[in-house]
Amino acid sequence: MTEADPNPNGDYDLDNPITSTSGLRQGLTSYGDAHFSLFLRKVFIKALGYSEDALSRPIIGIINTFSGFNPCHANVPQLIEAAKRGVHLNGGLAVEFPTISVHESFSHPTSMFLRNLMSMDTEEMIKAQPLDACIMIGGCDKTVPAQLMGGISANKPILPLITGPMLPGSHRGQRIGACTDCRNNWAAFRAGEIDVEEIAAINEELAPTIGTCGVMGTASTMACVTAALGMMPLRGASAPAVSSARLRIAEETGANAVAVAKAHKKPQEILTKESFLNAITVLQAIGGSTNAVVHLLAIANRHPDLQGVITLQTIEEIGKKTPLLIDLKPSGDNYMNDFHNAGGMMALLQVLRPLLHLSAKTISGQTLGEVLDAASTKSLSFEQHIIRPLSNPLYPASSLAVLYGNLAPNGAVVKASASKYRSLLSHTGPAVVFENSADLALRIDDPELAVTKDSVLVLKGIGPIGNPGMPEAGLIPIPKKLAAAGLKDMLRLSDGRMSGTAGGTIILHISPEAALPGSPFGAVETGDFITCDLENRRLHLDVSDEILKSRIEERKQILESESGPVRARQQRRGYRGLYERSVNQAHEGTDFDFLTANDTPGTTVLAYTPDGRRVITGGSNSAIRIYTVDQDGEPKTVDGSIDGHFAIGATNETLLLGAEDGTVWSYDAVSGKMGGLLVRCALPVRDIAVSRDGVWAAVASDELTVKVVKIEDMTQVKYLREQGKGTKHVTFDPNGRYVAVSGTDGILYVYSLTNEEPEVVRKLDGVIRKLEPDAEATAKAVWHPDGTAFAVAEATRDISIYSISEWKKEKSFAGGHSGDITSLSWSPNGTMLVSAGADGRIVLWETKTQRIIQRYEFGNVLNLAWHPTKNSLSFTTSDGELFIYDNFVPKDHESQLQKPLQAAPIFPGPLTEISNNLPRTLAERSKESFQRPVRAGSPDSLDDILGEDEDMRDFVDDDDGAGYAEELNLFGKRPNGYLDELDGPDNKRVYTTPLPPKAHPPLQPGSTPWAGNRRYLCLNLTGAVWTVDQETHHTVTVEFYDRELHRDFHFTDPYQYDKACLNENGTLFSNNPSDGSPATIFYRPHETWTARADWRTQLPEGEMVRALALSESYIVAVTTKDYVRVYTLFGTPFRVYRQKSQAVTCAAWRDYIMTIGNGPIGADGRHATLQYTVENVKRDEICQNEDVVALPTGAQLQSVFFSDTGDPCIYDSTGVLVVLQHWRTPGQARWVPLLDTKQLSRLAGGRKEETYWPVAVAQQKFHCIILKGGDKHPYFPRPLLSEFDFQVPVSSNPPKDPDHEDAANDGSRFEESFVRGNILLSLFRDLISSTNATASQRAELARKELEIDKTLLQMLAVECREGEERGMKALELVTMMNDRNGKMMEAAAKVAQRYGRGVLEDKIRDMAERRIMGMGDDDELA
Repeated sequence: MTEADPNPNGDYDLDNPITSTSGLRQGLTSYGDAHFSLFLRKVFIKALGYSEDALSRPIIGIINTFSGFNPCHANVPQLIEAAKRGVHLNGGLAVEFPTISVHESFSHPTSMFLRNLMSMDTEEMIKAQPLDACIMIGGCDKTVPAQLMGGISANKPILPLITGPMLPGSHRGQRIGACTDCRNNWAAFRAGEIDVEEIAAINEELAPTIGTCGVMGTASTMACVTAALGMMPLRGASAPAVSSARLRIAEETGANAVAVAKAHKKPQEILTKESFLNAITVLQAIGGSTNAVVHLLAIANRHPDLQGVITLQTIEEIGKKTPLLIDLKPSGDNYMNDFHNAGGMMALLQVLRPLLHLSAKTISGQTLGEVLDAASTKSLSFEQHIIRPLSNPLYPASSLAVLYGNLAPNGAVVKASASKYRSLLSHTGPAVVFENSADLALRIDDPELAVTKDSVLVLKGIGPIGNPGMPEAGLIPIPKKLAAAGLKDMLRLSDGRMSGTAGGTIILHISPEAALPGSPFGAVETGDFITCDLENRRLHLDVSDEILKSRIEERKQILESESGPVRARQQRRGYRGLYERSVNQAHEGTDFDFLTANDTPGTTVLAYTPDGRRVITGGSNSAIRIYTVDQDGEPKTVDGSIDGHFAIGATNETLLLGAEDGTVWSYDAVSGKMGGLLVRCALPVRDIAVSRDGVWAAVASDELTVKVVKIEDMTQVKYLREQGKGTKHVTFDPNGRYVAVSGTDGILYVYSLTNEEPEVVRKLDGVIRKLEPDAEATAKAVWHPDGTAFAVAEATRDISIYSISEWKKEKSFAGGHSGDITSLSWSPNGTMLVSAGADGRIVLWETKTQRIIQRYEFGNVLNLAWHPTKNSLSFTTSDGELFIYDNFVPKDHESQLQKPLQAAPIFPGPLTEISNNLPRTLAERSKESFQRPVRAGSPDSLDDILGEDEDMRDFVDDDDGAGYAEELNLFGKRPNGYLDELDGPDNKRVYTTPLPPKAHPPLQPGSTPWAGNRRYLCLNLTGAVWTVDQETHHTVTVEFYDRELHRDFHFTDPYQYDKACLNENGTLFSNNPSDGSPATIFYRPHETWTARADWRTQLPEGEMVRALALSESYIVAVTTKDYVRVYTLFGTPFRVYRQKSQAVTCAAWRDYIMTIGNGPIGADGRHATLQYTVENVKRDEICQNEDVVALPTGAQLQSVFFSDTGDPCIYDSTGVLVVLQHWRTPGQARWVPLLDTKQLSRLAGGRKEETYWPVAVAQQKFHCIILKGGDKHPYFPRPLLSEFDFQVPVSSNPPKDPDHEDAANDGSRFEESFVRGNILLSLFRDLISSTNATASQRAELARKELEIDKTLLQMLAVECREGEERGMKALELVTMMNDRNGKMMEAAAKVAQRYGRGVLEDKIRDMAERRIMGMGDDDELA
């Protein structure tokens, strides 16, 4: 709901700022006075008659795309009214507004040309207007993707509403419908098979009702895909446009819109990678339109977390394992209303269930799995005909396939299932080339056209730029002379699209398109042989690489000439000019480059490989892009699975990416394949530096320690520990002797690496600025290539050079920038320096003179990198963009780049100009043979007297090949690398026993083992944490029972967490990596008032987590080193101590923790006992110390937890729940049973076979999950919780006595109630005695005592009813009464009187008098 003020005049209170971000008060017009803006807004909206009450409700926008030129949208007015009804019935205010409406047949030059414009219109109108949610009504082909693209970019809650498909018509008793039958019949007319009268009659039946095409064309495909994304009700994909069901779906959408507005569910939150994988699975299974490939890529690339993650390769990989199941035209024989009647999307998804990601979210708040579980579908024979089972598909796999080759380096798409002659999917033939649509129209039906059935028809110039708009002209018509001969299909290629309703062996979306000068497809000539090899996914032009390259170069000269089309596009005005200059290629979605999410705003890091062949970028999302230098086409995009890349480093073989989560992962530099984890930090990684030899990587993070890790062996780590705060930058000097660390404390730390352990040699204060870790300004020490100096940016915005000989400032580059400097980079030979600043300038400097060579205007540049050998500079911006600037250095200075390595500008005189005088770096010297200097000491040294004996230099000969006489090293000494490692057995004797004792394994309460690829990490009364193994990583879902208090969340888990705890405050995770990495503990609070409050910490090397616990105050971990580690909720280590017993598990409640470990061998000599300790960590008080856990012999502990009132409980494998009584008093604790589940009345008949999985003890009940059929653990979907009242095992069920059955049962029931009441009373007394009892607690104590007395009265009545001989027991019961005021004694006497037990009555009254007089009643039983 909006934060409406109950007093509308509060909007005009000038002392209270308007802070609301919802309802009418959001997005106020900029008048410079927010209160006036709201006042004026109300003035005009009230002209429509709205009241303050109406305006205080959630505002739901409804996009009206009705148009007289769009018959697909003719029902939009009715849908608006139904949607409004749903909004208003659920407490919202519906407001409609118009946007562009695009119809395929009424758009020139093509509807695709206008899709991006419609997406911009949608995005800007959603952002501009005060909407809490928006219903987007679309239907015709391009409208739905345009709305999804714009809605995702706007990122306000959106709900697509589809207009629905039309019904089929009839011609001569045969069903026909747009638009597959449009094309089939037109082809028949062209071939002369039907005459003009019949084609005219058919024309009137193809679209008999309003709505979108009634086959699986683009409109219906996008409807199904949108439902699969989870953005609308499943039945909304197929209900006919003219059906009442369509109106009910609209009303449901209105109701959903209000709920989504209240929950603030934004599309970027709902849509995940798994959502798109599901959508692609559906696309393949329905034999969907090829257009959907382009649309899905464009939609995904609008999402900051998914840009570049969903690619053509994703569609190909899913296609290989997804069969075609839907028998609809154009791949089958039926229509959309048949699909709807067969169960529609719900029935299809039930069949596809094994292939889907069921954890994907939906607009309803449920996961897809939950949506499917909640539905009941019946399998009908008709449904099996329309929706095939997985065992009987219409087409085995890859109905849509992706081809690559020298003709389509960036890919092409073919709808294999729509091929009419399957032999064409593996075909080689000569090309018949048409340069554009006009050329096609002119020559295709020419009787003299040199074409046969084996020819390959090629149509160029209909790509995104070429036409423009990538028209649906890819369905190249069969030449008339071949069609007349009965030919129905040929292999056809184009860089354009075709209608989703069309069929044939048609390869589309060839990228890069022919309009681009570097396109291989543009270089195809008539007569070239072309091979389509579907099995190997290959599209090949059979000409040599040399010929192809020569043709491309010739085309470039023509196309890029002054009169060429490239120049014309750059100068063209209007929307077409914008389109042609900004649209990207088909494999990226043909979206505008300025509309995609790109690397998203924020730091985009980049690095060249040392050989200069590749430049790599990473940014705020998980995508990594590898650009191959001097190669046209788009980069290879890798889904790194890790979000927030803040740092990058590269060797020729390996890429290193450092992330916000503290990890550094390696990737193959060529394939992009993810390698392994290099190192893990507890805090975000800020910088990575790779040594010049490519052996070491230095990793800077927000931790106080910089880690220098060997890239090929992550176990070899050196630590730089002198920093007082986190680190912003780290760099190696070119010689590998020093590492410079830029601390956020404003100190530059220089470490020497010449010894085994790094040593700090200088702490330079005042050289760099104090900067926050995420500040855009730079504090990096950038080493000159000769290794004798480094450059740093100063607060004065000058650049200073410091020498390593004196560690002082030598020179300055001044006056280049008026804003903070954001990046520095030396040219590879050191002759030039380039800098970027927040003033929007890149400045090129001459090193020798410190003068400016050139200024360039580029805003928001954050990172710079020179190409290692060429005149080329790459840089990235805070907008997520990468620029590669070839010929960066002006021609009159380019010769300086050709010089050899030059000296840093720190020496006066000729040394700076004569390169041969420059000392060689260690890296260079190491390649030279070592010339040992003549020893020279005192004037009469031995070498001076005798001279050097060259024959004696290597007097130790390796004559036996043992390898001990090594060559001299860099310093003239022999290394000791030939010596063996000192190793041996850790233990000299190993003791074994034939039957080792059985210890209890570690136990994480609330977790389950793997079942398939899923497991629960935590299940309790707050919610559930579960994980899914995705092979390379896990995905974790956290779900809550109370979704009004907390929102579910879902994240990718590269750490592979294996333990978790959940409570009202936060979620706790830990992992035990198998790759040797340290174990990590990660805590994420649910709500904080700071921007970031989650934290991670790593355990010492070799120490793993055995169990975790989380309370309202503390976090506890017991480890394999038997340590108990206690942290505060925000990560401060609070306690660490070693447990006396081997750690097994732990639990926590408020300030108390209980740890359990394996103790000594039990009485059976076979099983270890369990010992527990309870302590108050805040007060540092031990309540119970290494006492024994009361388990029956051979029983296993199944769970341990504190009750909601703070009493420790355990549940064992015998099905008994016990509680620890008197545990606050040292030495007095004992385990008391509360419930034996085997005695539950539901099991009395012996027919049920079930066990109980413990969850919690709360509200004096045992909460659990019922397991049936021999299950040991709960599985998915998450089962319902059950609860049982406590039932202390006092006795077995009493034997049935016909004469005394009621009395026996009553007596047993009251006895159990009495014992149970005493236990709970005792626990409550312990609680209030240890705290300052409140008045309500004291009243509760009295109430509990009274309840026990009432139970004793009932037991007394049973005894009195049995006869006088039970008088002794009856009197004993009275003595046990608490009776604070004598009323219960009086009641007891009346019970005895009622049953005529006079003697008993007298004794009770006498006892009452003695109590009043303060005398005991111990002798009354004598």
